[in-house]
Amino acid sequence: MIRAGRPIHLEPGQRYLRSRANRRVRKARIRQGLGRVLLVVSLQVAVVCALGYAGSRVVRQLRSAEEFAVDQVEIAGTTRASVESVQHQLARYRGRNLLDLDLEQVAADAARNPWLRSVSVRRILPGTLRVTVVERVPRAAALVDGVSHLVDTTGFVIAPSDAVAPMDLPVLTGLDSLEGPALHDAIVRGVDAIARLEREAGAWIDEISELDFSVSDRIVVRTVDPGPRVLLDPDHPDRNVQPFLELRREIERRVGEAAWVDLRWSDRLSVMPADHVSAQEGS
Repeated sequence: MIRAGRPIHLEPGQRYLRSRANRRVRKARIRQGLGRVLLVVSLQVAVVCALGYAGSRVVRQLRSAEEFAVDQVEIAGTTRASVESVQHQLARYRGRNLLDLDLEQVAADAARNPWLRSVSVRRILPGTLRVTVVERVPRAAALVDGVSHLVDTTGFVIAPSDAVAPMDLPVLTGLDSLEGPALHDAIVRGVDAIARLEREAGAWIDEISELDFSVSDRIVVRTVDPGPRVLLDPDHPDRNVQPFLELRREIERRVGEAAWVDLRWSDRLSVMPADHVSAQEGS
């Protein structure tokens, strides 16, 4: 009999009578849970493997199917480049499986045409390659060693100008002594000068026939109609152009025929009368 108010003292072996049984139950439950998890994971892995295998078989079959052989190459966006020349560069892709093509490589092959600035390619099932291009725009003709070449705004040499329909473009001259990077830099300066003159002077660019770079400290502009040579600053080709255009009739009235007009000086125009030059040459 246990008396109230007196503590109960148990021996160490009697304190947890159910501890061993509880541990066995917990271990059994953990094993069952792990078994279920492993079973679910195994089933999921099996399903993924099966789907991957089936998918790879489908992809292999599609990539070898004759129904997806390239039978047409469409070219869009050309105006000056020959469609036939672009198709010829891509002829090796005809008959190949459309789904197995590297479109970046197709675009790179098409872009070997010098007229093309950028190329994008799409697959059109079942057997069409659609090639969309952006062409280079000629900005000037560069005369080098007697041959005129069309160049774009980046200075890229597109093609000999006689290989296409005639274009009314300014001609860059004075380049014969240059080669390699120096020639490219001069062409870039030339097309940049044309762009800056167009922004500053608008329609005057249509009157320009030639920009001569033979002297390093000036760009000599010659116009289509008879008139004075115009000397521009190579670093600031648009300097004083607008004042010159506004005053050129007044210059003609006061000076008469001018040999050249120098626009290289800040806020100042320098005019050389033609008769003065003739007198110097005669002496």
